[in-house]
Amino acid sequence: MENDQHISERSLRISPTPENYAALAKVTLALAITFNRRREGEVSPMLLTAFRSRNKSVLHDDMAICLTPFERKMCKYFARVEIQGKRGRMVPILLKPSMVTAVELLAEMRESCSVPNDNLFVWKTISLVILQRGRKYTKRCGAKHPEALTSTKLPKHIATMSQVLNLEENESDQLADFLGHDIRIYRQYYRLPQGTSSLLG
Repeated sequence: MENDQHISERSLRISPTPENYAALAKVTLALAITFNRRREGEVSPMLLTAFRSRNKSVLHDDMAICLTPFERKMCKYFARVEIQGKRGRMVPILLKPSMVTAVELLAEMRESCSVPNDNLFVWKTISLVILQRGRKYTKRCGAKHPEALTSTKLPKHIATMSQVLNLEENESDQLADFLGHDIRIYRQYYRLPQGTSSLLG
């Protein structure tokens, strides 16, 4: 996907056509969904205004002192875009620098690629056809069971795998909040079976 994103970005810069725009929009959306382990419906409604007002704040010294060097580096590396999720809560979407560059290019090329001025979204721009949920990438990646790689199952996977980490209660709360889950649902549906958790504990 990252290779396709690079190719699509170059093609759009050389030739700003609706087709090249759609290709970059589709692959960037697929990358954002996969990276954040979110459902398509949680990422695709990102507003252009939300992207432009993404978190660019400098990490405060009093907060930085509580973080590991690795965590401090990650805070500087990722951009955080907040979108409205279920029950009106704000849900963060993390973007790598390459994704930010791609979305900035999409925003820059909207007029050249005939995107209507009244369209407020980053990815819902030309038609729903361009948002093919990345199915072609699941087939091309070489997975034994590509049908299991769906945006519906990605949040379930990360929630279930987090049980192996034996997170503290406050860490589980933070993860559930990041995934946009109610913590009660998170604990009820994604807790490992007793036998499995005993073996891992």
